[in-house]
Amino acid sequence: MARFTVSLTDQTTELIPGADAYKQEGSMTTFFALAEGRETIDSWSRRVASYRTADIVAVRTRAEAINAAPINAAPISAEPSNAEPINDVSELRSA
Repeated sequence: MARFTVSLTDQTTELIPGADAYKQEGSMTTFFALAEGRETIDSWSRRVASYRTADIVAVRTRAEAINAAPINAAPISAEPSNAEPINDVSELRSA
């Protein structure tokens, strides 16, 4: 399941829990929870939230790891690193 946040023109950010997908419907952008076993928005999808598209500045999503297997990784060094942090958030901006 994806987690979406919506940044609005009034400087607020809203979390949309339970949304798996979104699409524009006329002047609104609607977030949907997909039916079990479905991968697209269809008649079995449930509307979770809608916003006026003109009020949306950005939609951000981050996939959640559900029942993910542990990863065998090398130990982390205690020394500070100059590397940039990795941000797993993809961002979609409206015009």
